[in-house]
Amino acid sequence: MCYVCVTWHLIKLFIPWVLVVQSEDAVNVFAALSFIRNVEFPDLLRLRVEMLAENSCNQLALNLVRWCLHCELFHSDVVLRSYQLLLLYRLGETCEFDNQVC
Repeated sequence: MCYVCVTWHLIKLFIPWVLVVQSEDAVNVFAALSFIRNVEFPDLLRLRVEMLAENSCNQLALNLVRWCLHCELFHSDVVLRSYQLLLLYRLGETCEFDNQVC
């Protein structure tokens, strides 16, 4: 397991944005979206996605991207869309990759 993933698991109880990297079934949708809307600097979420993706935490990064794209603030964000496609490709999710491209 990579350093970022280990660090992530150690501190996830103390960071509120842990809500947005879990799957949609495990989280209160309203709480997660309201957290994303109230982030002081939207670039921080992009940076978190980038850091997770660069450290091979692909599933966590993809979950964060999916949550961000649910929010109207990031709905048409090109950077997050490109990370979404990259992560889908890395994880071998070809059906969803094809749906997003077409």
